[in-house]
Amino acid sequence: MLTAAQEWFTRAPGSFEFDGARLLASVFPEVAGGYAELLRVLIAGRELSNLTFVLALLHAYEGRDSVYPLIRKIVAVLPEGSDLLKCAQSVLSASGVVSGAYGFAELYDERKARLNEWLTDEREPVRTFACELIRRLEQRISAENRDAQASIALRRLEWPDDKDKAPDE
Repeated sequence: MLTAAQEWFTRAPGSFEFDGARLLASVFPEVAGGYAELLRVLIAGRELSNLTFVLALLHAYEGRDSVYPLIRKIVAVLPEGSDLLKCAQSVLSASGVVSGAYGFAELYDERKARLNEWLTDEREPVRTFACELIRRLEQRISAENRDAQASIALRRLEWPDDKDKAPDE
């Protein structure tokens, strides 16, 4: 199935993330076991076409925890300044549905905590990538918190008698 997906990606890389990758993500809801091992083999080969394919595939997993080890391996083998590093950031930034006024801020905070362990990796590219992504996540957390606070304050002004309390009360 993975070989067929690679052929699909080769024929239509622009749409693969939205159809082929999502199909694989629905068949394999977690990146684990033999499936993860096959992806590790592709990464270990260091071929840019395979790394691009794996990143496109992992994007469909919406930043789930199971993609982090593979992204870490990809980051470790990419040359400095590679455009694929931006793709790796995008994979880890992708998300599904979140809830609550502070939903995205909480999601980004969880991801930031997950990346903190990368800061002690022996490989410089992994540490550099983690520092940059953590910095971006901190900016997003601040922005999301400000937006949530403003939205709650506006709702209180517009609906002073609203019995629904804000999630932070």
